[in-house]
Amino acid sequence: MLNALLDYCFFDFFRDKPIYWADSFLASSIQYPYELMPSHLIGKEYLSNPNVNANSGIIANGYKNAGIIGVLINIVFVSIYLGMLNSFRISPKFYGLFIVLIFTFTNASLTGSILTHGLLILFVVSMFVLRNTKYSLT
Repeated sequence: MLNALLDYCFFDFFRDKPIYWADSFLASSIQYPYELMPSHLIGKEYLSNPNVNANSGIIANGYKNAGIIGVLINIVFVSIYLGMLNSFRISPKFYGLFIVLIFTFTNASLTGSILTHGLLILFVVSMFVLRNTKYSLT
């Protein structure tokens, strides 16, 4: 329920004023227009405390960056990521490793998830270590 509330706050605040990834990988090219980072900005504006780190998931993060187009970009990237993982034919006994996906995608940005929350490492391990571990049913 808290995630939905925070998503709404991001949708409300960044409606008609996307930041175009100025707080992440395009920071050197696009000037970020606010004093606080987005999660603290939402904490200040909606929770009356700038020290609150109001994290959002990939949907709200995409919206804050480029509106509906940003949401679609994030969904496409996540779909490609999950499709590639699925193509690796990983045994179900390793599925516990992938539970991090659910929490990461609901609580962090796409770039943050990949670079700092372990999804890049999970992908590499899946590709080189866990690939083709699924047992054949035939």
